[in-house]
Amino acid sequence: MFDLYLLPINLINGQENPELSNLWISAAPRRHERTRAGDLLLILLTFSRIDAISTEETQKILQNLATTYFRTHGSATAGLRAAVELLNSTLLHENFNKKDGNQISAVLNLAVLRKDTLFIAQAGPTHTFVLSQNETHDYHDPQMSARSLGVSRSIALRYYQAKLQPGDLFIFCPNPPQHWTTESLANSSTISFEQLLRRLLNQTGGNLQAAVIQVQAGNGQVKRLKPRTPLASTEEVIGSPVPPQSAKISVTPSSISLGESTPEKVTPIETQSQAVVTPLKSEALITPSTSPGVYIRREYTSAKKDTIPAWVKPPPVSQPEKPRTSFRKQLARVWFAGKRRLSGMCQKIATFLGRLMPGEDRNTSMPGSTMLFIAIAVPVVIVAIATTVYFQSGPSQQHQMYLEQARELVIQSGKENDIVLQRNLLKQADQLLTKAEEFGKSQESNALHQQVQQSLDLMDGVKRIFMQPLITQLDRRIKIKQIVSGNNGDLYILDQTSGQVLRLAKVSQRYELDEKFICGPGSETDPAMGSVVSIAPIPSGNEFNATVMAVDNNANLLFCVPDDLPLFNPLPVPQTSQILNATAITVDNGLLYLLDAINKSVWYYTDDIAKLKYTKEPHFFFGLSTPEHLAESIDLAVSGEELYLLRNDGKITWCTYSVNQTKCDDPATLKDMRPGKSGEPIEFSDERVIQILTTAPPDPSVYLLDQQSVSIYHFSLKLNLQHILRPQQDDNYFIPNEPPTAFTITPDHQILIAFGYQLFSGALP
Repeated sequence: MFDLYLLPINLINGQENPELSNLWISAAPRRHERTRAGDLLLILLTFSRIDAISTEETQKILQNLATTYFRTHGSATAGLRAAVELLNSTLLHENFNKKDGNQISAVLNLAVLRKDTLFIAQAGPTHTFVLSQNETHDYHDPQMSARSLGVSRSIALRYYQAKLQPGDLFIFCPNPPQHWTTESLANSSTISFEQLLRRLLNQTGGNLQAAVIQVQAGNGQVKRLKPRTPLASTEEVIGSPVPPQSAKISVTPSSISLGESTPEKVTPIETQSQAVVTPLKSEALITPSTSPGVYIRREYTSAKKDTIPAWVKPPPVSQPEKPRTSFRKQLARVWFAGKRRLSGMCQKIATFLGRLMPGEDRNTSMPGSTMLFIAIAVPVVIVAIATTVYFQSGPSQQHQMYLEQARELVIQSGKENDIVLQRNLLKQADQLLTKAEEFGKSQESNALHQQVQQSLDLMDGVKRIFMQPLITQLDRRIKIKQIVSGNNGDLYILDQTSGQVLRLAKVSQRYELDEKFICGPGSETDPAMGSVVSIAPIPSGNEFNATVMAVDNNANLLFCVPDDLPLFNPLPVPQTSQILNATAITVDNGLLYLLDAINKSVWYYTDDIAKLKYTKEPHFFFGLSTPEHLAESIDLAVSGEELYLLRNDGKITWCTYSVNQTKCDDPATLKDMRPGKSGEPIEFSDERVIQILTTAPPDPSVYLLDQQSVSIYHFSLKLNLQHILRPQQDDNYFIPNEPPTAFTITPDHQILIAFGYQLFSGALP
């Protein structure tokens, strides 16, 4: 943790002012987002006119910005953006209501110190200098195109990042003198504060605001330093040597720990330097009662009134992502405007209703039914008008606001060389575009969303698949758990809700539900059959023209035939276990494989599948050695001698069959072999992988379905990642906003993804 040594510089028309009321330093308050614990927030807010905002107003604004940052969920950059958005919307609202034309704009320097990392954000034309022993950086917009806040709904934020070491300095300055360059400020962290002051104030003009901050090892205190000589008279000729002195000076800075409730603490500090600091009367940095932290107070009075206008008091922002707050206010304004316009009518209605009461004069020419109608109709009309205004203007304005913010982030990402920061900016832009499209889509949002998506896909090695609905006549109660492709092009889906298998018959270029197909419990030929838990295709050429087999939890097997009743065949139980349960089945090279996770086993049957009759005892796949985590398996896939078991934690058990000894990797190592990757291991932590399958030559592969990201991972048989596949919906069709439940890849290279009862298809790239 660092201590901060703060030296404020504030020259107005050549006159020194003792404090910077527009500088704020704050630690996390009691109520804060958990990811903000330990953060130290620094803000320098510079308005376009010195007398635009009073001291109390400025402090209130800074406090609101700090509260917004510490209560916003997400990364540090997300919190900084939320604070900037709040200030921009506040200034826009104030400028909109101004009648004198004297609009207010602002420039903002922000930084978050988290351990030894400084996260920097800038809004408007401003500079942040970071001065270390070896490097000097001047972070700013070199194109000078940055807009101030309060002039546009779109915000151009610039993000930077720096690692700090004890002794390093950073400087906030909205308008630095021309001689402040990286060359002239080099090695500034190695000289005394007096030398640094002379270097900074050499040849300065009449106005200068800056905050010079040095970090030293400590326990999170902020210590304010003051120079012995007035700032306005401090000069130095750049490059001129300073006579060396060795004076040990005791400094008594104002300090306060940035904890929740730490009392003022004055600590003597000894420095080997020039006489930079005098032991002046210390002034404690003030901690606002509503939010622990410090701000720098100035002592002179402002020409403006001390009253705080209502526009400085935005509503508490605990979740800035909620976009409808301003429009509720708009709705309220419309409501009250309508009430004022109809106040006369309401008074008359009140009089009429009063006359209806017992004991009142009922001598009126208007019938009671008419008066009752008016009493009901007036508020209904007001609500109708307000609702119409809101739904006509509100969504479009919200859409445009998020769209402009996303556009600014995309522009900013194009200027970054850091691939990590560039990706974070694009992810934020993608989230904003998703929010914008909640209020409607436009050609511009579609184009920008596609641009952002393509950039992210290029970074992540993602290939997009255009998906369209395959069939629209399925019942909403259906939940597709598994899909297999028949040899004649038909599709068979397992409905988890009913435990039945449904047939989608291919008719020309479309699919239709075969309502006569019977495959599941309840048939007169299979009274012992339970709900189906897994299905597998049957090779063509069998005697009964069966197309799919289905198994229940008790290993009872059905051979299902279009236009006929299914054939029932309980699978033989191995003599070694005397019990058999089924978790999943698959067929490869005519062999039937059965996963029994309950009994920690995998069996395979060697009966001729074309005869549709299993009578022989199954063979145990593993021989003498059984994988440790077999009971956690939820699905299996087979390709020749290779067996792949998917576990419920996303890990894979990979076994290679051998007559002598079957070998298993439990768990297997998944390697990332995409272009630009070096084969580093892949672990599914936040993902939820629910299904695995293999495909036949000419491109034998392993595919995994991840529910969390709606992604299909394409691996080689050696479990090297080749691609990540994700849906790209057609403009006329939208992928459901829910987790996928099943997928398959057909022999004609079509990929099918199910979302509950909805089934989508696309061409495999």
